[in-house]
Amino acid sequence: MNYQQLQCFVALAETGNFNRASSRSYMSPSAFSRIIQRTEEELGVELCVRNTREVFITASGERFLAYAREALSEYENIRQQLHSGEVSGELSIFATVTACYSILPRVLNPFRKAYPGVTIHLRTGDAADALDEVRMNRVDCSVAPIPDSSADDLFVQVVTSTPLVFVAPWEEFRSQLEGFPVDAPWDELPIILPERGLARERIDTWFRSRGIQPRIRAEVAGNEGILSMVNLGLGIGLVPELVVVNSPLTEGLEILPHIDEVPDFQVGVAAKQSRRANPALRAFMQSAMENLG
Repeated sequence: MNYQQLQCFVALAETGNFNRASSRSYMSPSAFSRIIQRTEEELGVELCVRNTREVFITASGERFLAYAREALSEYENIRQQLHSGEVSGELSIFATVTACYSILPRVLNPFRKAYPGVTIHLRTGDAADALDEVRMNRVDCSVAPIPDSSADDLFVQVVTSTPLVFVAPWEEFRSQLEGFPVDAPWDELPIILPERGLARERIDTWFRSRGIQPRIRAEVAGNEGILSMVNLGLGIGLVPELVVVNSPLTEGLEILPHIDEVPDFQVGVAAKQSRRANPALRAFMQSAMENLG
C-alpha cells in the first residue's frame, strides 16, 4: 500500500466518479482504475460498487476511507516538519454557503498571499454536518457554529458571534407580528425552521420554556433554503443574523426583534486535536483569528 493508492481512493470517494477522480489525480481513467483494483486486491475486500454513472462506497470502503484520510494527514504533517518551516501541502475546509461569501473571503485572501504553497479544497453543506465532517476525517477543519461545550476530541478557535433572528416579509404578516416575540400568535403564524442542528435546538428550547406549540410550515436543510421560502411569502424563518446581512435573498424582508433568551451563535474554526500539529491548519486558524477575531 502506498501514498498514491490512498490518495486515489480518497479522490474517488470525494468525486463519486472514475473520470473526475482520475482527472483530479492527473492520470488516465484506465491507470486510475487499475490502482483502485490493486488496492481492493491487497485488502481482500470490495471498496466500491460501480455502475455506468456513479460510484458507491461500501461499508468496508468507508472504514478504509477514514484510515486513508488520517494516514494522508499524518504524512502531510511529517513532510512539512521535515522542511525548514515552509508551509505547503493541502488543506480541506468545510463551510456553509453563507460562510463561503461572508467569512471565508476575509480569511482566505490574506492566507493565500501568505502561504501560496497550500492548496485549498473546499466542501460546502449544512452547518449541522460541520463538526461531523471533521470527526469523520472528511476535512481538516470546518467553519461552523460552535456549541457551548465542544467535545474533547476537537479544538476550536472562535472568531465571531451572531444572534439568531426571525426574518419576515413584513407587509404580508404585519398584523400577526405586532406583539413579536412574546405575544405573537405562534399557533397561527407559519414558521420555517432548520430541520436539525444548533439553531433548531435553541429555538425548540425557547418554545418549550414558554409552553409554545408553534405552527411549523416547513423544516429546511440550509439557511439559504429558509430565506428562499421566506422570500416567497411562505412564513417567517429562523436564521443567524450573519446570514441575513450577507445574503442576496433578503430584499423585502425585515429582521424581527431579537429573542433575548435565545443565546447568540459562536462561529469558529473547528478541527480534530490529532491534527493540531498540521502547519497549514495552524496557519489557517491564525489567519482566521487575525482577520475575523
